[in-house]
Amino acid sequence: MHSTHLAWINDKRSSTEKAAYARARSRAQTKLRDIKGQWWKAKSVESVLQAAADRHDLKAFYQALKTVYGPRETGSIPLRCIDGSLLTDNVKIPERWAEHFQAVLNQYSNFDTSVMDELPQWPTTSHSDEVPTPEEVQHTVNQISTGKRPKAPTESPLMSSNMEEWNCYNTCPICSP
Repeated sequence: MHSTHLAWINDKRSSTEKAAYARARSRAQTKLRDIKGQWWKAKSVESVLQAAADRHDLKAFYQALKTVYGPRETGSIPLRCIDGSLLTDNVKIPERWAEHFQAVLNQYSNFDTSVMDELPQWPTTSHSDEVPTPEEVQHTVNQISTGKRPKAPTESPLMSSNMEEWNCYNTCPICSP
């Protein structure tokens, strides 16, 4: 591939050199994808990745992913001054972050507050203030420690009387299971 790339670089107007380079690059990319696929397949067989994914055991799955990818690199991303120069002084970096957030968070807003009066008000729910029973707490802790999800609010006996108030759980992509 290197020689076909050099040949195309030396003669940019040649369509045959460009086509030869494109074919070589395509073969190299295909081979690389095959090698990566074989590596992942071997890792999934030798480790618990596939088994954890099949069991929906996220804790074991992510633990296996950590072993595959190795330790996470920690470090800081380079920070730039307003003029674009790179900051390396550890004293000036927090000052720059403070300056950045002051500029971002303290911008003038021309928001019309009368819009707030037009928003519909939701009824106040008082059953959320009730203290859960020790059995409910123990049951939830047991579910979390075994990797199972806790029951949805609509599945809980405490909430079943007021299911229409929990429609977010069934419609929201963040809240739904």
